[in-house]
Amino acid sequence: MRDRGWHAELVDPDGADPILLIDHDERFVRVPLNAISGTAVAATVVEATLEMWVDYVPVSDPEAAEYALPVLTWGEAGEPRWQLTVRRGRHWVGWNPGPLTTAAVEHRLGHRALGRAALQEVRLDGQEHFARLRCSPGPAAAAFAWPTRSARPARQGQAALVCGPDLVYVGAAAVLRRLRDTELPYGMLLGAAQLQVLSRRLRSLAHGGR
Repeated sequence: MRDRGWHAELVDPDGADPILLIDHDERFVRVPLNAISGTAVAATVVEATLEMWVDYVPVSDPEAAEYALPVLTWGEAGEPRWQLTVRRGRHWVGWNPGPLTTAAVEHRLGHRALGRAALQEVRLDGQEHFARLRCSPGPAAAAFAWPTRSARPARQGQAALVCGPDLVYVGAAAVLRRLRDTELPYGMLLGAAQLQVLSRRLRSLAHGGR
């Protein structure tokens, strides 16, 4: 299989341990087929396994350069941070710098992703005190790269609850806090000031700052 930088190859040097190699530009994964289907590997099994594992291939630098958008997610230390993501099927897959990624490349990818976020169509579905934020064609969480485009969280007493790339609520801070505490404990509750700081940080990183 070869398409836009993708390559998949079935390797079985000893006839007992077939491995599916999937690479995309400079990133790759190895899929041990015996762990999934046993030693008898049919073509249909290989195709199904490829479909399942393709999302596990890390996002390459060229793919991020062409498609990535910034979303808010949890950092390793439990703080909100930006990550570039790419749509694969129904999922958003995060990009991380690879061994060949230079600082200049990282800044360029961030700059392009920031530009795409500015072109998104943003809308709110709901009422004044509680609404779901939606974006097209990218993830809802990318809207906060430019918080002035979703004005509601900037108002006094308003906030945003980010529960995933495509699951974002905005509205009264008290309402969103209650929702997080009772139903969505993994969500990030962010006030207007935090969103402004995060937006400035993203623009700084995209233009080579720290």
